[in-house]
Amino acid sequence: TILDRLDTAGIEADELTVHTPDLDDVFFALTGPTTVPAQTEREAR
Repeated sequence: TILDRLDTAGIEADELTVHTPDLDDVFFALTGPTTVPAQTEREAR
């Protein structure tokens, strides 16, 4: 686990939080990051 790795490396964690995935997390995990930069309104004209 991550805690075992930190312990082995001699790193002490002050805090650890766990985040339950929401629909945004699932969407971005499935679609990935955008590869084409968004155009500004001025560039679109």
